[in-house]
Amino acid sequence: GRYVCEHHDGRIALVDAFSRSCNAFFAQHAAAAGTEAMVAAATRLGLAEQHLVDDLGTDQARAAGLPLSGPGTRRWYPQDLAFIGIGQGYASASPVQIATAYARVANGGRMIRPWLLEHRRPERAGIPLDPVLGRWSDVLREGARRVVTEGTARNVPLLREIGAAGKTGTAEVDRRFADGRTVRTNNAWFVGYAPHDAPRYCAVVVIEGLPEGQYGGAVAGPPVAELLAEALREQ
Repeated sequence: GRYVCEHHDGRIALVDAFSRSCNAFFAQHAAAAGTEAMVAAATRLGLAEQHLVDDLGTDQARAAGLPLSGPGTRRWYPQDLAFIGIGQGYASASPVQIATAYARVANGGRMIRPWLLEHRRPERAGIPLDPVLGRWSDVLREGARRVVTEGTARNVPLLREIGAAGKTGTAEVDRRFADGRTVRTNNAWFVGYAPHDAPRYCAVVVIEGLPEGQYGGAVAGPPVAELLAEALREQ
């Protein structure tokens, strides 16, 4: 299919597409990459597994993440991959998964896993480094910083003040009512980490069921900025 850039960016580099949330860029590249590459990327980022936090309670009934290929699973077509590339369609992620993904990128490709209890804190030296994430982490971190300085979260000044980096996200969801009505709503996301050049904290906020016209950066960005600012004050 043909995917048109609503902002008329034209030819654009990865870091610029990342900072501007250019759906056309990521839809086309996901479709071109194919299922195998997308599954590999999702696995490296921790988006293909349900994270157990210190073996405490978690809902296993509907694990978030990508439905990986295998016996009995549906083939991904180019249109499916395009939607997955922009976080829609078959893509489903929990806030813990997103925080894990960005923690891995922020730390240069180290395969960080979430923990809650102090005695489960891993030693940094013992955390393995994924060579592919390590290769691309500098580019992704630059894009995440530009989100805050000049991209889709540029209007959240506190993020700049605390030296944060991150990513906005807005998922469109159709809510169907018993009377037959369908209303399009937005789920607003923001994930951020700080400081961008020496990451210590990562935070994710998701606000669901917003009216059309309310987006991730403007709605979810400010509470993430406040969470990170408070964490940095207490360090």
